[in-house]
Amino acid sequence: GHAEAAAGIAGLIKAVLIARHGVIPASLHLTDPHPLLTGERPAVSVVTENTPLDKAGPQALLGVSSFGLSGTNAHVVVGEFVDDRPPAEPVVPAVPGPRLLVLSARSAAALRRLAAAYADHLGPDGAGRDQALADICATAATRRDAGPHRLWATGTSHDELADVLRALAGGEQSPHGGVGEAGFSGPRRAVFVFSGQGSQWLGMGRDLLASNEAFRSTLRACDQAIREELGWSVEELLTADADRFPGGVEIVQPALWAVQVALAAAWRDLGVAPEVCVGHSMGEVAAACVSGALSLRDAAAVICRRSRLMRRVAGGGAMLVVELSADRAREAVSRIPSVCVAAENSPTCTVLAGDPEALAELTARLEADGVLCRLVNVDVASHSPQMRPLHSELAADL
Repeated sequence: GHAEAAAGIAGLIKAVLIARHGVIPASLHLTDPHPLLTGERPAVSVVTENTPLDKAGPQALLGVSSFGLSGTNAHVVVGEFVDDRPPAEPVVPAVPGPRLLVLSARSAAALRRLAAAYADHLGPDGAGRDQALADICATAATRRDAGPHRLWATGTSHDELADVLRALAGGEQSPHGGVGEAGFSGPRRAVFVFSGQGSQWLGMGRDLLASNEAFRSTLRACDQAIREELGWSVEELLTADADRFPGGVEIVQPALWAVQVALAAAWRDLGVAPEVCVGHSMGEVAAACVSGALSLRDAAAVICRRSRLMRRVAGGGAMLVVELSADRAREAVSRIPSVCVAAENSPTCTVLAGDPEALAELTARLEADGVLCRLVNVDVASHSPQMRPLHSELAADL
């Protein structure tokens, strides 16, 4: 019988499959053919058994006719796709880096079976042996439903990943992988949090520059924007043979911004894209860039010109993390006019900013009372009245 409304799409699907497989399938149940279909040389013939497609040229062409009950007639010509492009050269990282494989299942037993199956897939006799490890990991991370039971494994080769997966499937512990159960039952949303100044360290970003193309290409785009603003290279800074990381705010903040934006690109390359971006202090600029609120060049202009202005007050301030609530921290500095609460990080963690000598005296007093204190690796009192003289000039510069 007729497929009615689905007849057209069914015919189109059939034509595409014929072009793909090169076989015309048999039309079934023909018992009483029309006289025009019989005779010695009929104009058209019904295919009664599977028949190889006889192409008239290098490309198969098939027609699909649709005759509607309302009088609407249509005909579509379907052409076989012939890929005559030269094969693309494989992209190989300068230094192969570790790959992250994430798996999940609805039960712990199913997760162990899945891990064992992936180990066989990656092993010497597995079909995944001829597939790029990065592609296997990306597909597992982005093309599978996420179950409550989770597994992660890392390795630089198929064999390394397979060994870790076999260990986890057998209930063994591995420093290169682990299992767990998701304890959050609500909708899952990825949030990227970008920190403020003070998280810099000597050697940051070097391994990723050498092994991760997404990180490397994004950092170099940031590098170009910073060069145009300040005249120096963040990539050269990160790879320089030095004893310590430069401490100047005009160096630290642009470098941290570039690393944060490049890290976000590396996570996106692994299939982890943020639904929300949050920034603290200078991290707000990276959050605005990654979320699309600012272009890369506009974000570079903000962080570079901001940090360049902050050089004028560098050396005159300091910042201190204290394990106190915001109310208790305000009470502690209530009689110190040169120190203020700069940030409320959590219900039990507050950042103070102000005069270095006053903060040193306060640190001694708080530590004597058993309060955990830690100086932030900065030489300015951000988020304090010391920044007010820069406000009008910053607004005019941008």
